Amino acid sequence: MARGSKTPADVEAEFRAKYLLSGNISAAAREVGIPETTGFELAKKAQADPSFVEARTALYAQALGDVERMMLEVVKIARDRVEEPNELDMQDPRPQYAAQVVGAYKALMTHRKIQAEFERDAKEKPAQVVVNIQTKDEVDVDADDRSEAEPPAE
Repeated sequence: MARGSKTPADVEAEFRAKYLLSGNISAAAREVGIPETTGFELAKKAQADPSFVEARTALYAQALGDVERMMLEVVKIARDRVEEPNELDMQDPRPQYAAQVVGAYKALMTHRKIQAEFERDAKEKPAQVVVNIQTKDEVDVDADDRSEAEPPAE
């Protein structure tokens, strides 16, 4: 394709299909055989088309549910492997299982956060959840401190 020439409709349709499935502009452009700059222009044009945006949202919604189910299965497998004794290997793979599960969870939560920010109305404020983890010893110490400081109620 010569510089400055209009992208043929069939190439644009093929790019849209690849971009819809992958979400990666550069990869879709390479697969179709067009320059990345043209890919970015076609992606901008596709993102302005409501039918493309609707199809992409529906595809991601379906894929996200599948990814969540797969991740939960991986968590179950990793949990089983962490609990089984490690007698044969010199290297214990259990920490890697846990790290991979945490990585998958972080990726999923990051995607959900970005998606929520994208969809959230400007008027709404995000909710913040704070979780404080304490050991049993810390909880016992806190309970002892409170019982000494407060006189018994009559």
